[in-house]
Amino acid sequence: MVEEVQQQNQELLRTLDELRVRQEDLERVNRELEDTNRGVVALYAELEERADHLRRADDLKTRFLSNMTHEFRTPVNSILALTGLLEERIDRAPDQKDELFYIRKSAQQLSDLVDDLLDIAKVEAGKWEMEEAPVPLPDFAVSTAQMVRERARASRITVAVDAGAEAATLRADPRLLRQILLNLIINSIKFTEPGGRVSLGWSVRDNGALALEVRDNGVGMSPEDAKRVLQPFGRGSALLARARHDTGLGLPLCKRFAEMHGGTLEIASALGHGTAVTVVFPAQRVATAAPAEAAAPEREGEAAPVGEPAVEPGAKRSAVAA
Repeated sequence: MVEEVQQQNQELLRTLDELRVRQEDLERVNRELEDTNRGVVALYAELEERADHLRRADDLKTRFLSNMTHEFRTPVNSILALTGLLEERIDRAPDQKDELFYIRKSAQQLSDLVDDLLDIAKVEAGKWEMEEAPVPLPDFAVSTAQMVRERARASRITVAVDAGAEAATLRADPRLLRQILLNLIINSIKFTEPGGRVSLGWSVRDNGALALEVRDNGVGMSPEDAKRVLQPFGRGSALLARARHDTGLGLPLCKRFAEMHGGTLEIASALGHGTAVTVVFPAQRVATAAPAEAAAPEREGEAAPVGEPAVEPGAKRSAVAA
């Protein structure tokens, strides 16, 4: 009986020793957790401070872009206006005509850059207010293509609207939709050689989403460049970008405008085989019947379409500039 009690006492002592070891382990883990928690709290405070610093820096950048572009706009517009007057009123030699052309072209490029910077500043500051309306795509697409007719003709590029595209009405901000299409078409014209073709079409997918596509048979780009050009100021080949006077803002703006509509922007391209840029709008924004009374308001300052669109052989309706 005594031996039994002694054995039980020994087992109890061993159990107590194990409990003491485990308690020490637990205390050590608690201390480590407390140290880790203090580190996490300190890291969180540092991250919050840095995030606040980045927010302030981003706000300063946006205000700087807005102020700078407004300051640029006045002299650029003056240059464009005065150049136009000189072209109309001055009897000049051929070399003077060429000089005025290059002045006007450079000023227009700077004006386009200023407009893009202003749009970026508005979007980043959350100051772009969406004004949605039903937009009947056939008429809207044709009128937009007509707006780049002279630019396309000067570059000897054919711009066409797909006559076989399904009639559909898209609920969108007409100003943003117009800017998306203009940016994509102009971008395609820049990167397509003389004699090339740019086409605008759309289709309603099986899930009801509407896919707007601008396709060209231009120089194309690599998969790496296709990712890079969607970043602000991102460009493809540096040599190509310099040759085409590309600012690297058009596609990022299109992507942001598409996202503001709940949509996406996709690029399919290959070097030497052209590029197709598709903007996909969600099904809830699409109606397949375009009401005759729906009219998309023009963006302030935009020129109205000039003349009736030309019709290609065999096409029901298309806008063509060559």
